[in-house]
Amino acid sequence: MRRTSIAQSSKFDASVVSRRRSEVAWIGGKRLATQESAFNLVELLVVLIVIGVLVGLLLLVVSKAKEAGRATACLSNRGRFGIALQLTCRTTTIACR
Repeated sequence: MRRTSIAQSSKFDASVVSRRRSEVAWIGGKRLATQESAFNLVELLVVLIVIGVLVGLLLLVVSKAKEAGRATACLSNRGRFGIALQLTCRTTTIACR
């Protein structure tokens, strides 16, 4: 790491503080915090909110698909009941009219 202090540099400006991420700035013997590739609290909250919205949409789509499956099963059962009724009417002497 490279150390830069006010005593070593003849002119102090904002460029001493804002160096590349790999460098560290030193002022008065104290290390200044540098920008690192980490999430701050606001970014973390935004990511959590986006994930929550996506999960909500996914649950809505899944519930609609589940309801469509139930409707299809009901329609299939109605058709099978109709076929069974027709076969029963053909094979028995009960009047189905």
